[in-house]
Amino acid sequence: YLFGENRISLAPVAPDLRELAEGRCFYCGKAVKAKAQIDHLIPFARHIDNSLSNLVYAHDGCNGKKSSRLAAEPHLEHWMTRITDTTSAGALKQLATELSWDYEPDRTLGSARAIYLGLPDGYALWQHADELTPIEADRVRAALKVSLV
Repeated sequence: YLFGENRISLAPVAPDLRELAEGRCFYCGKAVKAKAQIDHLIPFARHIDNSLSNLVYAHDGCNGKKSSRLAAEPHLEHWMTRITDTTSAGALKQLATELSWDYEPDRTLGSARAIYLGLPDGYALWQHADELTPIEADRVRAALKVSLV
């Protein structure tokens, strides 16, 4: 946080993101029965983006294990579906309007492309728990090539 950017509370969006996620963790897909958090898919440490397009509902444990790592291809593909699917994107946009919260999928996607497409071969991405997997560059490129609605 070179320039002193402070984090803002994501608590105002938590209940609605939980509802949109149907109470399931974005990363593992399991029902969240204990503590949950709102996570930045593109880590805050890499790109300051509190837009709803970058925020996901997650288990406390999944979020903690991911930390400031970049998510592996399955998570990236899931996220792309979330911001490109007409129903999901529409729900996020409506939520942003209701909460007066940023929703900027073009900006978030641009950042994801800049970050992911510049990674070197073999770069370790977070899969789950303590598991890291080497980047599959072709899969990343395919996922990020999708157009927004």
